[in-house]
Amino acid sequence: MIKFHEPYKAKNTKKYLNQVVERNSYNDNFFMDACLELLSDFYKTKNLLLTHSGTAALEVSAMLLRYSLSNQIETHSIKIPSYTFSSTANAFIRSGFNVSFVDIDSENMILNSSELDCLEDNENLVIVNYANSTFNYKSSNNIKIIEDAAQSFGVTFKKQPVGTFGRYGCVSFHPTKNIHSGYGGLLIVNNAEEFELAKTIWERGTDRNQVLSGLKNKYEWVSLGSSFQINELSSAVLYSQLEVWDKIHKIRKEIYETYEYNLKKLVEEKHFSTQEINENIVPNYHAFYIQINDRKTFMDYMINNNVQTYIGYENLHSSSYAKSNNLNKILPKTEKYSPRIVRLPFHTNLTTDDVIYVCKVISNYFELH
Repeated sequence: MIKFHEPYKAKNTKKYLNQVVERNSYNDNFFMDACLELLSDFYKTKNLLLTHSGTAALEVSAMLLRYSLSNQIETHSIKIPSYTFSSTANAFIRSGFNVSFVDIDSENMILNSSELDCLEDNENLVIVNYANSTFNYKSSNNIKIIEDAAQSFGVTFKKQPVGTFGRYGCVSFHPTKNIHSGYGGLLIVNNAEEFELAKTIWERGTDRNQVLSGLKNKYEWVSLGSSFQINELSSAVLYSQLEVWDKIHKIRKEIYETYEYNLKKLVEEKHFSTQEINENIVPNYHAFYIQINDRKTFMDYMINNNVQTYIGYENLHSSSYAKSNNLNKILPKTEKYSPRIVRLPFHTNLTTDDVIYVCKVISNYFELH
């Protein structure tokens, strides 16, 4: 069986985990700080917080936005694509925002940049970058944007790292991502003053960071917050992945290009379409998907031929929760194209022969159908 996904195994993971155990210090932040140093080099900012998940990064961003709006929260709305994971919507609903789902483009399964142009003063836009697609950013540091860049570690748009264009950027280091920490995430905050508040929220609502910085003798409870931090074991795993990111990226690029080359004829014959990567993007090659009619028949055929495939997101606006909370609406493009998405096996343990075999099975399917 060719698996849909397997996490990358870094050779130093066990070594670094053993170091944590041998030191018997699980809260000294040695590996967390080492990760932040590498991440700061890529994102060109030190306003970074490592979290226990991408979900946590989104939740901190929602709390930050709520604080900035103060008593305007009841009249403020957050626009979110329905084609995303539940964490995106949950974060803002939990913080008391009115959430409204919006439609996507069929070409790349993400929001069109026109959504930003028509925002009202009392609205913010959450951008979800899917697979190798990235929002067509028009400017940097747009305070109306929150970036759900869960899948986008390592991606740049016009040479600027994705996650640094909006007010906040949220990245995931879940085991299904290109690099992982077991479970983990990253919050990027563009405003220095908001970053100070973010650290307070991240520290369970205390000003403990000021004590660690020598600015106070003792900490106190100063705001709402929670235990959003990444742990040292997860940080050790993440560090072992970050230090070989170039190697991981190279392997994934080769897999992507092998798919692209071997499926080119089927695309030209219009059996299905594939994603077109914006020329302004340096992608991280997170996924390779096709858009196909009769997805179930295709996926059944693939699994019967020892190839695991996977769907994309399930639309949030048509979920049972959305319907019971008056969040459902008609989104024509989302409803038409999301049921056509099939993601092909994509991980660093795939060989070239594996990818060629997957492509051969796909070709055989269309010979029979």
